[in-house]
Amino acid sequence: MNVPVLIVGGGPVGTLSALLLANYGVRSIVFERRENINLHPKSRSVSRRTMEILRGLGITDEHLVPISLPPSWTQVLVYS
Repeated sequence: MNVPVLIVGGGPVGTLSALLLANYGVRSIVFERRENINLHPKSRSVSRRTMEILRGLGITDEHLVPISLPPSWTQVLVYS
Protein backbone atom coordinates (compact mmCIF):
# COMPACT_ATOMS: atom_id res chain seq x y z
CA MET A 1 0.00 0.00 0.00
CA ASN A 2 1.40 3.37 -1.00
CA VAL A 3 0.20 6.13 1.33
CA PRO A 4 1.87 9.57 1.16
CA VAL A 5 1.20 10.57 4.80
CA LEU A 6 1.67 8.54 7.98
CA ILE A 7 0.09 9.96 11.14
CA VAL A 8 1.30 8.71 14.50
CA GLY A 9 -1.37 8.92 17.17
CA GLY A 10 -5.13 8.64 16.82
CA GLY A 11 -5.99 11.30 19.36
CA PRO A 12 -7.81 14.53 18.51
CA VAL A 13 -4.89 16.01 16.56
CA GLY A 14 -4.11 12.86 14.57
CA THR A 15 -7.76 12.18 13.79
CA LEU A 16 -8.44 15.77 12.74
CA SER A 17 -5.27 15.77 10.62
CA ALA A 18 -6.49 12.66 8.80
CA LEU A 19 -9.93 14.26 8.26
CA LEU A 20 -8.42 17.47 6.91
CA LEU A 21 -6.08 15.60 4.58
CA ALA A 22 -8.97 13.45 3.32
CA ASN A 23 -10.98 16.62 2.71
CA TYR A 24 -8.23 17.71 0.30
CA GLY A 25 -7.97 14.29 -1.32
CA VAL A 26 -4.70 13.30 0.39
CA ARG A 27 -4.56 9.70 1.53
CA SER A 28 -3.17 9.01 4.99
CA ILE A 29 -2.96 6.23 7.52
CA VAL A 30 -3.20 6.70 11.30
CA PHE A 31 -1.14 4.55 13.66
CA GLU A 32 -2.40 4.27 17.24
CA ARG A 33 -0.84 2.09 19.92
CA ARG A 34 -3.98 1.69 22.00
CA GLU A 35 -6.71 -0.76 21.07
CA ASN A 36 -9.52 1.27 22.66
CA ILE A 37 -10.38 4.91 23.18
CA ASN A 38 -9.22 6.62 26.35
CA LEU A 39 -12.04 6.71 28.89
CA HIS A 40 -10.64 9.77 30.67
CA PRO A 41 -11.00 13.03 28.74
CA LYS A 42 -7.86 15.11 28.38
CA SER A 43 -9.64 18.36 27.70
CA ARG A 44 -12.71 20.17 28.94
CA SER A 45 -13.55 22.36 26.00
CA VAL A 46 -13.04 23.01 22.30
CA SER A 47 -11.52 26.30 21.21
CA ARG A 48 -13.23 28.72 18.85
CA ARG A 49 -10.67 28.08 16.09
CA THR A 50 -11.09 24.31 16.44
CA MET A 51 -14.85 24.69 16.03
CA GLU A 52 -14.30 26.84 12.91
CA ILE A 53 -12.18 24.07 11.39
CA LEU A 54 -14.68 21.37 12.38
CA ARG A 55 -17.59 23.35 10.92
CA GLY A 56 -15.63 23.63 7.66
CA LEU A 57 -15.62 19.82 7.60
CA GLY A 58 -19.35 19.68 8.28
CA ILE A 59 -19.01 18.75 11.94
CA THR A 60 -21.34 20.89 14.03
CA ASP A 61 -22.19 21.27 17.71
CA GLU A 62 -24.81 18.54 17.31
CA HIS A 63 -22.06 16.01 16.49
CA LEU A 64 -20.09 16.77 19.66
CA VAL A 65 -20.96 14.83 22.79
CA PRO A 66 -20.76 16.74 26.08
CA ILE A 67 -18.85 14.90 28.78
CA SER A 68 -19.94 15.25 32.36
CA LEU A 69 -17.33 14.15 34.89
CA PRO A 70 -18.37 12.57 38.18
CA PRO A 71 -17.90 14.98 41.14
CA SER A 72 -15.36 12.62 42.73
CA TRP A 73 -13.09 13.11 39.68
CA THR A 74 -13.28 16.89 39.61
CA GLN A 75 -12.57 17.32 43.33
CA VAL A 76 -9.00 16.08 42.85
CA LEU A 77 -8.19 18.24 39.79
CA VAL A 78 -5.87 21.18 40.30
CA TYR A 79 -5.51 23.91 37.70
CA SER A 80 -2.58 26.29 37.83
